[in-house]
Amino acid sequence: MGYKFDFLQNTGKNSWFLILSGLLLTLCSLYILIFELTRSTFGLSLLYIIWGLGIFFKGLGFQPERLIGKKFILINEEKFHFKFSLLKKGLIINTRDINSVELWPGAIILNARNEKKEKIDLRELDPQTRHDTLMAIASVAEHSQIGYKKHGYLEYYK
Repeated sequence: MGYKFDFLQNTGKNSWFLILSGLLLTLCSLYILIFELTRSTFGLSLLYIIWGLGIFFKGLGFQPERLIGKKFILINEEKFHFKFSLLKKGLIINTRDINSVELWPGAIILNARNEKKEKIDLRELDPQTRHDTLMAIASVAEHSQIGYKKHGYLEYYK
């Protein structure tokens, strides 16, 4: 019983527009770097080469951001782990430390056993991912005997 959503998963879909745009940008930048090399164009050419390669790989379905970090949601019976940013540290909360959970359509409020509250904002997520996350937390809370309360439209879902 658990839920995992990876924001940077490989899509597997090819976008010919992005592939061709990335190749064109990379080749033009390489041409400038090799044949028109001056001090002022060197750094800019390297930047455009990296940008073009990023667009190219994104067109192939590979997320270049995966090289920098991770973005995911992991919910299981042991912990809730939310990492919404590539460069920032994620939030890890053990389920044994949670006293109760409040599920709102756009947020989660976790009440810890030490009287500390943690609010997790989900408004930036797409609606399906947000709903799946909230339902997974409700399922884990019910299975782990953690008190939870649903608010808003969530009250009508089992």
